[in-house]
Amino acid sequence: MDDYSYLGVGKIYLREIGASLGFLEVGNCSTLTFGVTEEEKKLKDYTAGGGGTRNSVKRVDAVSAAFTMHDLNGANLARALYGASTEVASAAVTGEAATVYPGALAPFASMAAATPTPTVVPAQASAAARANTTPYALGAYVTPAVANGFYYKATAAGTSGGTVPTYPTTIGGTVTDGTVTWTCAGKTALVADTDYEIRGAGVYVFETATIAGETWTLGYTKAAADVVQALVNSGKEYEMIFDGLNEARSGKKTRVTAYRVKPGALAQLGLIGEEYAGAEVTGEVLQDSSKTGAGVSKYFKVEIQQ
Repeated sequence: MDDYSYLGVGKIYLREIGASLGFLEVGNCSTLTFGVTEEEKKLKDYTAGGGGTRNSVKRVDAVSAAFTMHDLNGANLARALYGASTEVASAAVTGEAATVYPGALAPFASMAAATPTPTVVPAQASAAARANTTPYALGAYVTPAVANGFYYKATAAGTSGGTVPTYPTTIGGTVTDGTVTWTCAGKTALVADTDYEIRGAGVYVFETATIAGETWTLGYTKAAADVVQALVNSGKEYEMIFDGLNEARSGKKTRVTAYRVKPGALAQLGLIGEEYAGAEVTGEVLQDSSKTGAGVSKYFKVEIQQ
């Protein structure tokens, strides 16, 4: 008898049912399994003591399919997360306003490219110079007529005095100027790695760089990216082809065609770990009523090279 041991590798292709598309390759997958679960009806033996089973009938309850993906690109994640994937082109971003807080991350609105280095400027760096005996509303900003590298925010409204106050140069420090209270709100020029740090997701603000709630203006280059919006669509049905090789039989071919596969959403998406991430997708193989004829499966077929 020939040896039909099986050790399989291969590629999975999916085509959305009803879409005018070819079969699209899923990429590197470490597992693919099909399963059948049954519902059993038993008739107990009531004719004698001790019981037992008089008869039983088993019916197919469900046919399942599961595969584990390791190419976590936009298209695959969109399928697995009932999502929608769009491509975002690289582009320059200027004048992006970010509300900042000491000791916290201010995220970029889009993913930033590594180069060029993003620019960070306080929105109030060019505030008007303070004037004597002038009314100032709450939240107004000024810089000293003789620049000292800081700008100031009115944290109590009023009218400035007739002489120039002694400005504090510690962030958060205050001075009374007539009936106005000025708070040192930030530096007019920020220094990378002294006042802030550029991180992958945004700008991390150091504790001594600003008071809470100030606005910094960001400039950077938006990275080309796939953006996946998760859980915005209903589950879709696909035709599936597995194009496999049996390494235990010197690479002889195995092909599986499943007619209606409806994957479920990912139960979990692991993004930190010691091993390569894998997205395990499980779903059902549904009946395809168009498959008719004696001995023709409505679920899937397996072809094995002799």
